[in-house]
Amino acid sequence: SAKAGIIGRYAAYNLRSQISPKGSSTDLKSMRIVHGIHGLSFYPYLRPAVNWFYITIEKAAARRTDAFISVADAMTTKSLAVGIGKPGQFTTAYSAIEEEEYLNPLTREQRNDFRKKYNIPENAIVLVTIARLFHLKGHEFIIESALKLAKRFDNCIWLFVGDGILKDQLQLKIDAYDLTDKFRFTGLLPTSQMPLVLHSSDILVHCSLREGLARVLPQAMLCGVPAVSFDIDGAVEVVNGNTGRLVEPVNVKLLNEACEELIADENLRKQLGANGREFVKEKFAPKTMVDKIEEVYKKILK
Repeated sequence: SAKAGIIGRYAAYNLRSQISPKGSSTDLKSMRIVHGIHGLSFYPYLRPAVNWFYITIEKAAARRTDAFISVADAMTTKSLAVGIGKPGQFTTAYSAIEEEEYLNPLTREQRNDFRKKYNIPENAIVLVTIARLFHLKGHEFIIESALKLAKRFDNCIWLFVGDGILKDQLQLKIDAYDLTDKFRFTGLLPTSQMPLVLHSSDILVHCSLREGLARVLPQAMLCGVPAVSFDIDGAVEVVNGNTGRLVEPVNVKLLNEACEELIADENLRKQLGANGREFVKEKFAPKTMVDKIEEVYKKILK
């Protein structure tokens, strides 16, 4: 986490400042400190005083850091905007995905078996959300959106993949809106089942309010599934007008419009899905990530 990254860098810096033990082959002063940014400790939904505190200690930690590896360009941009680090310290390396697992299509039988398991009709349009049932993950916006969309499209099912402390609260909200038959909860599923989940779905809906770059976005695209996502952090780096729809955060009206457009047009879904697959292919390959990180290490160890 970002907080652990601050503590870790201070510990490494203090170790580097020490004199190497007599007879040791390790030169502590040659140690280099690299920090990976998967998410930032400061974000819009924290109190200003808390953000100020985190930004202040991040700035101090940056002076003790040789290089940053960001999971998205957005992490770099936001850090530099508040004075954390210098441009030359940052490199973006997208988190690797075993692409072949997602590129391989399902058989119709596999898809139908998955749907039967969760009582989803074969001809239903499935809007899937893969995220912990937790604060800032945005499930409440999806439920609000479904309240309107379900009235127009009676063949839609919303699938929540994940588990968390908000499960009962979300279920109560769904029941209160009389949407019980429109939602399915899978609980926590292993990562190995994500290709099955995505290939069995039609639209990914991602309404998280805090992300670096959600892995589920490129994962969905590799499966040919278009995404509707809140415009948060690194989402814009993979979701655009040709691969899906970006929506102003917290704006349920715009979320409805984006989902409605894709629900109503199967050809558009297929086109956006195909575009997304081509757009992200190889960008998230393990070799691409390893090569980027290796470049960083070579640079700082010269």
